[in-house]
Amino acid sequence: MRGGNLYTLWSEGTVLKLGISANNGENWREEIISEGGQMAYFPYLEPMGNSLLCTWVSGFEEDIRHHAAALSITDNEVFVHELQPQKLDIWSRFVAEEYQRTNGGEYFPIIPLSNGNIGMATPVQNKNGNRLGFTWWELELNEF
Repeated sequence: MRGGNLYTLWSEGTVLKLGISANNGENWREEIISEGGQMAYFPYLEPMGNSLLCTWVSGFEEDIRHHAAALSITDNEVFVHELQPQKLDIWSRFVAEEYQRTNGGEYFPIIPLSNGNIGMATPVQNKNGNRLGFTWWELELNEF
């Protein structure tokens, strides 16, 4: 809940949607955050001051991308400020013959930082490259 409103984020195939309720869930307004392209999944939503932060994953194998966006919301409109989608260093350790790019199997929490930027930790799973652990992202949001 933020500003008396309830919010939820979900995907329907290639469409990522935001639900907004101003009356404790009795009625909902749906807004499209992203559409087209690849299948969207693992949506995650976090409040940040007067806006919302969200992350999601799209596509599979070589087409997989990890997304982050800030949403500013008015009474009538949602403005989406999406950062450049990223191809992360996450590879399947469970495929014996082929080493395939994967999503990491999880949601990617995103948090507001005290300096006004946003932060996110994402896994690194590249056994062949001897890189395992996490990458810390500090993402700078320009005025929006």
